[in-house]
Amino acid sequence: MLLTGSSAGGIGALLHADVFAAHWPAASVKASPESGLFYAGVRSLADFRRGAQTPPEHMGLHHMWRPFVPPACAAAWGSMLAPGACTHAHNLLPHVATPLFLRENQFDSAKLANCGLDVHSHLGETELSYLKEWGGLIRSEMRAVGARPRNGAWSPSCLAHAGNLGFASSPRLALPGWRAGDDARLVSLREIFRAWYFETANTSLPRAVVAECGELPCSNASEGQECPRLLARECGAACARARRKRRIRDGKSPDGPGRNVCDVSAAGGGGGAGDVLPEAASGRLAHLLKPPRQAGEVVAVRRGGALRLDSALEPMVDRLV
Repeated sequence: MLLTGSSAGGIGALLHADVFAAHWPAASVKASPESGLFYAGVRSLADFRRGAQTPPEHMGLHHMWRPFVPPACAAAWGSMLAPGACTHAHNLLPHVATPLFLRENQFDSAKLANCGLDVHSHLGETELSYLKEWGGLIRSEMRAVGARPRNGAWSPSCLAHAGNLGFASSPRLALPGWRAGDDARLVSLREIFRAWYFETANTSLPRAVVAECGELPCSNASEGQECPRLLARECGAACARARRKRRIRDGKSPDGPGRNVCDVSAAGGGGGAGDVLPEAASGRLAHLLKPPRQAGEVVAVRRGGALRLDSALEPMVDRLV
């Protein structure tokens, strides 16, 4: 039995892998979460700028989702700390007994946005340094997971959330110890996954491949594959307008990086520019957008699934979804 899921589904697969294995003891149960590594010992961009560490309980998903807490991790952390600690993948992974094959981009754009970095904007030296630290922590986590018995891992150096971690879409990666440009030593996700899942004994293929081509997104994609990387130029005026439109359609601040989940999830609130406010008393979510030139004025509210925009900002948006 293979338990899998992408993004939020990846979180669910990781949290419930041992539960499935316990319910079907006669079956061979394995799990392969895709883009579900929330999080890998990283910190928020705001804390990076301050030279501080983001508290582990701020990284978990417990205060937002109230998810299931795996018993083995709960026993290790205790009843008080477990709900926050065990929904943080960095703390949970050592307590998962089910064989895992993690598929994770080293620079997950959704997770980076959650922690305060808008990868679609121009990145200065501070942001690039943060990105380098982030990639290093992901690589370290993926190597540690892949080194455990019966585990595997696949981690391209791409700037994407999900969608490029399937057999056809994922870029081929260099085997450990070989140059990324050596085509004769490139392997596919399908090959490595097959070796892990079937526990093939008569193969020299590793069970884990983590791209080591550089500190910033650097894996190469061939035709039909996907591996987004950093833009080689600043975001110009046309790019900036398109980004603002996209952010307004998504119910976010036109200028900010979005909700900083790393900083506000444990508090259950927030209130900074770009934050999405908690659920209103009426049971409907109200997303308040900060306009570019009039700080503090409400320009759009999402109620019942419909985004109602202030008329002054209508020319900025092609359509509402």
